[in-house]
Amino acid sequence: MKSILLSVFILIYFLQVNAQNTISPEKDFRLDKTTLRMEHMSPELVETIYTHPKKIFRQQDETVLDSTINFEYASEYDSVYTSKNEYFWNGPDYTRYNYIRNGDEWVLRRKINYLHNENEQLLLYWSYLWDNGQNEWQNDNKIEFIYNEDGYEETLTSLIWDNSYQIWFKDFKDSTEYDDMGNVTRYTLWIGDGNNEWKPDWTSVSEYDENGSLVVETDSYWVDDQEDWRYDKKREYIYEEGFLVTSYVYLWMVTDNEWVLNEKSEYTYDTNGNQTLVITYFLNNNDVWIKNKKTVSVYDDENRVTLDESSQWNNTSEEWIYDTKKEYIYDDNDNVLSIAFYNWDEESDSWVGSYKKDRAYNEEGYILVSITSYWDYSTAGWDAQLKTYYYRSTATGIITSGQEILRIYPNPFHLVLNIKKATPGSANCYLSEPSGKIVMPITLTNGKNQFNLEHLPAGIYFLQYLQNGKYITKKVIKQ
Repeated sequence: MKSILLSVFILIYFLQVNAQNTISPEKDFRLDKTTLRMEHMSPELVETIYTHPKKIFRQQDETVLDSTINFEYASEYDSVYTSKNEYFWNGPDYTRYNYIRNGDEWVLRRKINYLHNENEQLLLYWSYLWDNGQNEWQNDNKIEFIYNEDGYEETLTSLIWDNSYQIWFKDFKDSTEYDDMGNVTRYTLWIGDGNNEWKPDWTSVSEYDENGSLVVETDSYWVDDQEDWRYDKKREYIYEEGFLVTSYVYLWMVTDNEWVLNEKSEYTYDTNGNQTLVITYFLNNNDVWIKNKKTVSVYDDENRVTLDESSQWNNTSEEWIYDTKKEYIYDDNDNVLSIAFYNWDEESDSWVGSYKKDRAYNEEGYILVSITSYWDYSTAGWDAQLKTYYYRSTATGIITSGQEILRIYPNPFHLVLNIKKATPGSANCYLSEPSGKIVMPITLTNGKNQFNLEHLPAGIYFLQYLQNGKYITKKVIKQ
């Protein structure tokens, strides 16, 4: 389960930020930390914690992700609604409403509040589930974050709501300590026990050299009957000219009360400093290093990774056997257009697809649509199964130079929509459907403008307003 969740997180990570050219122990440590968290959190929640829609889906300060709609992909021209998310912003904070499709209607399923500090770091994730029977929101999951004075995350606490007992149950908690350079020196994980108390579970202590490079990591797990930490695994890292060249893994032998060397990895780089080869060995009982795994990475002229290919060593045939690979495609703006995962099939002696994500962007670099595909063995090709469309608008209404030009209320509305214009003169706007079809032209005058929109069906609309030669968009919802 851990490996599946980790693969999902890696896919999310590579699709939302530019692929990294090199791998350092520091990144490996954070991935370890993420893996531990993912034993307790869904991939969607990990994505929320490590990324922020306002940062991911905007290139200008005033533009944010507004909503996403998911479709089951029947064919290029035939799709069926499955779910959608709507985002309502208040500065860096936002609320996300999640709906599922039931026949011809959207059914509300989940609401999540995200609160941030002045540095736009997540302070609180609070999830609610809609109770159709009670016709009200019920608590679901709450995660709280605490940062130190330098802005580094210090504590994460996850609580799960028990509706029967009407209390919050302790789920898991982790804490992170840092040195003066901001390097992680200790990471500790606690889990909630049957008495709703925190119990230590796992900890990792890190040491660094004078250059700030990670040189030793020591993992320990908690032993209940001894009420103390017990060593588990230790990793040592060796550098040459600033590059990681060798790492060693030791296992703690409880019976002998000592560390035993178990594994090593060797790293190779190209002239641009990109990591191109990693070979991992295991030490056998005769103290001989045996090849185990090889990962080859290929980069384009822009130093962007285009291929990660892993192989396993076969001791019988004494040759490398392909295992997995990932392929990446970019556009001219370094946006990831596609990432595809493959597994090697020994029977057919060929690569077989597993999972693929394709994305399209507009000229400003905003994501317009993403398509998720899985491998179809009957056709030996990709089968598109899910499409997601992205819609965006302004973060806090239509603004300029920090001054609110239009105030739209109530939003959502039922019959009457009020638009208050704060500047002199008249202005022409129009209301459109998500498809872009104009449903109503609107003329605004200074002050309060009131519109009876009883004739419009319930749904999402966009009010577009011409400002400084370009249209600015604000989403409005009729219930």
